Amino acid sequence: MEVTFFGESMLELSREPLHRNLGGHTINMATYMARFARSRSMNVTYATALGVDCVSDHLLERWQREEINTHLVMRIDNKLPGLYFVEDSPSASPIIHYWKDDSAARYYFSAERSPLAMAAARGEIEAFCISGISLAILKPESRGRLVMLVRQLKAQGSKIIFDNAFCSQRWNRSEAIEWYSQILPLADIAYLDESDEYAVWGKSQSIQSRCRLFGCPEVIVRGSGKPCLLLSSHKEVTKTEELASDLPEHWVNAKATRAAFFAAYLSERLAGRDMYSAAMFGDIVAGRVEKCHHGLIPVTSMDDLL
Repeated sequence: MEVTFFGESMLELSREPLHRNLGGHTINMATYMARFARSRSMNVTYATALGVDCVSDHLLERWQREEINTHLVMRIDNKLPGLYFVEDSPSASPIIHYWKDDSAARYYFSAERSPLAMAAARGEIEAFCISGISLAILKPESRGRLVMLVRQLKAQGSKIIFDNAFCSQRWNRSEAIEWYSQILPLADIAYLDESDEYAVWGKSQSIQSRCRLFGCPEVIVRGSGKPCLLLSSHKEVTKTEELASDLPEHWVNAKATRAAFFAAYLSERLAGRDMYSAAMFGDIVAGRVEKCHHGLIPVTSMDDLL
């Protein structure tokens, strides 16, 4: 299966002395997915825009070493990858400061035909994964082009996968609601982080009710210290299962465990496993990543899971 992600990869700066790493929600998902794909007859492609500079070259080389296909990456003169700084917090999850208002990825859909649009026209995308941040990084007119692409892929029979990741530093609730409302009815699989759901929609309506309203056939709802909720619908009948988590009540590395969990879940589901088994595997992988201070753990730390 050909699995394609769209989003933004960034340069991460953290700690004292200053430490450089690579990060970004969708690229972390794509990287974990590529590692699992080696034993599951899948190919993983990452689509984004980078600059024409040494940092962008370094990003491409890293992805290619992870066996991620990069032929849908666009290079743009006078633009650079995004940048963020991670500030450690002793009592909660790390505080993240972003500098990416004019990053290259923001301009991916500015061209008349993006590499993604051309790949879709050739029928090369069997599963397409985006997050809320994939939408947030784009200009409004580019968001419209991304949604049109998703509709085209859906009509072609591709699986549409959505993660509700919300970044209040990139856009506001009303913007997120406008675009999430267009993507969720198209999603075949949706990962909904409970805290992001409440940040976007508030608590006046239950998550389950909203999922039924949008018609999402497969939903994973995950919150800190709570059982993972699995929702599946078939002919208007909704089945709910809970999966108890062995992760701590308050995750130290919540964003990293989220990307790892969903990538592991998807690798199992797209390989034909049931939802419950996929979520159990996701929880095992997330538990491994929770012990790490970065979004990606070395591949050698998960050899037994591949």
